[in-house]
Amino acid sequence: MLYIFIYTLYSLLGLFFLSVLVFFIWIIYLIQNIFLTLREPASPYGFSMPEGETVKFYSSDGVFLTGVFVPAQGKVRGTIIFGPEVDADARSCTKYSLFLPQAGYNLFSIDFRGHGSSSNLDGYVSRQWVSAYEVYDLLGAVEYVCERKDVDPKKIGLFGVSRGGGAAICAAAQSPEVKVVIADSAFSTKKTLNAYMKKYTSMFLPVAHLGNVVYVFLENTVIKVAEIKLGYKLPSVENAVKALRRPLLMFHGQRDAYIGVDQAKWLFSLAAEPKDFVEVSGARHNESVVVNKDLYQSKIVDFLQKYL
Repeated sequence: MLYIFIYTLYSLLGLFFLSVLVFFIWIIYLIQNIFLTLREPASPYGFSMPEGETVKFYSSDGVFLTGVFVPAQGKVRGTIIFGPEVDADARSCTKYSLFLPQAGYNLFSIDFRGHGSSSNLDGYVSRQWVSAYEVYDLLGAVEYVCERKDVDPKKIGLFGVSRGGGAAICAAAQSPEVKVVIADSAFSTKKTLNAYMKKYTSMFLPVAHLGNVVYVFLENTVIKVAEIKLGYKLPSVENAVKALRRPLLMFHGQRDAYIGVDQAKWLFSLAAEPKDFVEVSGARHNESVVVNKDLYQSKIVDFLQKYL
């Protein structure tokens, strides 16, 4: 009888742990599929390419890229490399940063790989999440402008929007040539995934919350599995901002329903001084410049004049 009892007990325990394992595998598979298909809404605008020099250069991993270099008007105060949001190309600078040449800054707006006229890697599908590839593209842009005779290599900054903002933070953390960083609507991949899992748990499971330890396990596992499936790294924006040690200016819309302003403030809290966070009232994702253009531009110019 004792043997039968022990055998039954072990069988039940084994079945329980197998069920838990299958459950987590299913959850990871489900979240990973959503994670890889989720995409931020593309900006519904169309601009012409600004007047400037059409540039061809290479990313730090050797991919052929394009961009437009708009020279500063009057005295040159520095050079700003602009990284657009996902699904946008170099023309995006017309919305966010084309005022910079008038303020005395060279503007180099790039097409990330797979966007605009830039080439691509075989099989690479651009997603909303910052990948190592966008970081390579910005590092290549930094290397390119440092070689130009009309650029002071000691006065280079990065300016990115949404995914481009996260990529700018990651690239600056790796490049000592970058002296300042401006990020509009930037986000942490892990923090965003965590927030979405918590928000939609009750839609897929009969519970409202799984516990923070479970969410942390899931976010790390899903990102690792996604990296294996995709074949490239999804760098940690939060680790990069901790290592930045450069002046940082961040913008975020107060009404951003896609990346909550609390997420942006958390990311900002990890950065070292000097830093400045501008929460734009009434603005949604990528809308700070639309809602309060004067504040947006004046904050950027003041920041650059102070730190670059």
